[in-house]
Amino acid sequence: TGQAITGEAITGEANTGEQARADNSTRKTNSVADQGEAAVKFGDDDDDDDDERYQRALAAAVRLAANRCLPSVVSIEVIGGVGDGEGEVERDACSSGLIVDPSGFVLTSSLVASRPNAGLIVVLGDGERHAARVIARDQHRDLVLLKIDVSTPLPAAILTETNETTVGQTVIGVGRYGDSHSPLVGRGILSARGRLDGIALQCDARFSPSFYGGPLVDLYGRVLGVLI
Repeated sequence: TGQAITGEAITGEANTGEQARADNSTRKTNSVADQGEAAVKFGDDDDDDDDERYQRALAAAVRLAANRCLPSVVSIEVIGGVGDGEGEVERDACSSGLIVDPSGFVLTSSLVASRPNAGLIVVLGDGERHAARVIARDQHRDLVLLKIDVSTPLPAAILTETNETTVGQTVIGVGRYGDSHSPLVGRGILSARGRLDGIALQCDARFSPSFYGGPLVDLYGRVLGVLI
């Protein structure tokens, strides 16, 4: 199964043992219970009909949750540098990042900054490109904080100190991919908490390196962690 960092921590990855991390933070949003959970009333129809309605409702809830955080999700490109970096992420670049402050601070996986002297480009959801510089590193959580210069405030994710999670709940990974920087969405089940010395969550979803640096959210669109 995969791992992530929880709140005390972060959020986790998948059957490949990939990890997701968060810095004691969750996203605080208006309640989406009526929308995100998409309540379904089951009648006396057969089980197949009930299952189909449930799947449709869950798919709608996942889309709503992803759309709530998607404006804060960016693509990150690695340009040039010395050496081969750390393999999988750079072969599959771009990866993703999460805007955490309107002035241009972006949180992402440290793997995007693994190649010496490489340039980093943050691509916003509207395609606008900005050169980024590394401001800080968290070696324990494998995260880096980037800064881009912007003239207007960016749509930052809202992070809080609390991280309310329950084993068995649905979790959603969000990222951006390719030249079009199109949205990526993956869904899984939270399978464990308190991994990696209490800083990681574990879930059964499999996320490709393109998701790295993107958020793991719940069905309310609240950020539980950052995929690494």
